[in-house]
Amino acid sequence: MADHAQYIDSIKVLNERLLAQLDEEKSKIDKRKANAQREIAQCALDEDGIEEKRKAILQAQTMQLAYLDSLPPDAVRNVPPPPPGPPPVLLPSVPPPPPSTAVPQTSTNQPEVLRAVRVAAPPVSTGQPGAHAVGQRRARVGPQRYFILISLRAAGALTLADVTKRTRLPERRVRDQLRSDIHDGVVDEVLVGVVHKYRLSKAGDQLLSRFEEYRKSSGKGLPTMEDVRSENTPASADIFS
Repeated sequence: MADHAQYIDSIKVLNERLLAQLDEEKSKIDKRKANAQREIAQCALDEDGIEEKRKAILQAQTMQLAYLDSLPPDAVRNVPPPPPGPPPVLLPSVPPPPPSTAVPQTSTNQPEVLRAVRVAAPPVSTGQPGAHAVGQRRARVGPQRYFILISLRAAGALTLADVTKRTRLPERRVRDQLRSDIHDGVVDEVLVGVVHKYRLSKAGDQLLSRFEEYRKSSGKGLPTMEDVRSENTPASADIFS
């Protein structure tokens, strides 16, 4: 009887080891799936960004050709070819104007620039009560905030309408989140000509990397559009250091 019991125990131990190996393999597969989901989401955003740039170029070309067609032949021959021109320049950060202050119009004779209106990031914690509040907001990432931030990372700079279209979120929700992220230094608000756009800051890019690494190390997949639709409360967000 003792030999029979030992034989049964040895079988159980062997099976437990095999099951543990299977669990480990399953964990590796889950991580691979999370990475694949991230790549698929990023590819979709990259494709949208390319299409938007393509449309902008074609629209500009249509306007340019229409203008040239409206000129007499002699005037067209006297029109010099456009210079290559420098790329947009990000100027030093300046405080944003008050809500009641009108944004000055940019002269058409000046080169297009990106003018940053990023609010300086809050100081680091000093140990006083409430000093970690901003840090916790920056480390709280829910599905909706995640999709807003990765849309900016993929496109470089987007208008409020662009972000709303890409994330399929209500415009008010997107606007409130962008304002909060500008305050926390996660997002920069810039002017392209006279158009307000938003772009991910260096701190925002680091935040996304930390969040994605946290989800990977904890065995969780990255948020999906289904998670975005089901997010109702801050409790659905991850808080990490």
